[in-house]
Amino acid sequence: MDDEEQAPKSPKVLAVAAGPGIYYAAVREAWWPLWLSGVLFVVGAICLLVGLGVIHRVPVLAVWLIQLWLTAPVAIGAVASAGAIWAVVLAQTHFKRTLPDADGDTLTQWVSVAILGGLGWLILGLLSDKESPLWPARITQKAFVSSFAGFDHTSIEYQAVNEPLVRVDPEIRGWSLHARQRRAWLIFDKIR
Repeated sequence: MDDEEQAPKSPKVLAVAAGPGIYYAAVREAWWPLWLSGVLFVVGAICLLVGLGVIHRVPVLAVWLIQLWLTAPVAIGAVASAGAIWAVVLAQTHFKRTLPDADGDTLTQWVSVAILGGLGWLILGLLSDKESPLWPARITQKAFVSSFAGFDHTSIEYQAVNEPLVRVDPEIRGWSLHARQRRAWLIFDKIR
């Protein structure tokens, strides 16, 4: 089975796992995990921009650079996860001070569910959905189509750009990282 047919889990897991670490470090006034998240976001964004800029000349390099873009949404997810933990702790502290115990606990639970549910649905859902516009396979596929529209409709290169199956030996199926690399090599051989 092509690995793109399965919902990707590792970016979501990384974001969720890093969130408590960022929160814990921030509580201890150690800001380096937050800075590191910022650096990862910037590096990912630069990789995406450079990858999209060179795809028409060096598609093999572009595929790797676009894959590295994934560090940016993971960094955002990790910071958002830490922010959600902070918001839940802040709500719990506030409600315990201002409301009786039973009401404060109930309201804290409702707020926690709303914050964490919203985070899971918005950010982490985008990180785990293979059809998400954040996912490198979709970005690469769209970039191939926009950069290499001039291939003959009967050529292998056209299949590499536009079709889910490329009829070469061995066949290329789907848009996994390995499949994108093989597609990029076919295109590169044609354009060089």
